Amino acid sequence: MNKGIKAATGDIVGILNSDDILANNHVVSKIAKLFSHGVDFVYADLTYFKSSDYSRIIRRFSSKNFKTWMLRFGITIPHPTFYVRRELHNKLGLYDTSYRVAADFDMIARFFVNSKQFKRIPEVIVKMRLGGISTTGIFWIFHQNLEIIKACKANGIYTNIFLFLFKFPYKMLSYLKLR
Repeated sequence: MNKGIKAATGDIVGILNSDDILANNHVVSKIAKLFSHGVDFVYADLTYFKSSDYSRIIRRFSSKNFKTWMLRFGITIPHPTFYVRRELHNKLGLYDTSYRVAADFDMIARFFVNSKQFKRIPEVIVKMRLGGISTTGIFWIFHQNLEIIKACKANGIYTNIFLFLFKFPYKMLSYLKLR
C-alpha cells in the first residue's frame, strides 16, 4: 500500500484492494465533490460479501455513528472507504509496517487525531470481500487488538484492554441490523 501511495500521481489517495469493488458508478464523483469543499479526508460505509457473489451481503459496516473518541474502544471507520489528500500523507506519513494487522487502524487514528477537516459520505461506497488475516481465527483477532492498543498509545489515545470489551457488542449490532 505504501508503494501504491508513493506511485500515485493524483491529489487524492485511496486504497481499493484487489477483491473489493466500488459500490456504483457515482462513487468517485461523490468523493471528488467533498474534496472540493476543502476537507482533508473522507470516509463512508461499506458492505461485506462472501465468495464471488457481491450481491450477497454478509455485514454492513456503517460509519454513521462514528466519533473520534470511539478509537479508544478499537472502533474505527471502514478502511477501504478512506480517501485522503496526498499532502496529508506527506505531512502525517504512510502505513507503519511494524503493524502486521493494524497498520490501517494506526494510520486512520493518526489522521483523525491530527485533522479536524473530514466528512462522511452517508452511503455504501465499497463492497468488500469477507476474509483476510484479521478474521482467520482467535489468535489474529487477539493479535490485532493488541496492535490497536499499541496504535492508540502511539497516537496519544487513552485506551486499555477493558475498554475494548465494548467493541464486540457494538460490532454485533451491525450484524443484527441486516436482518
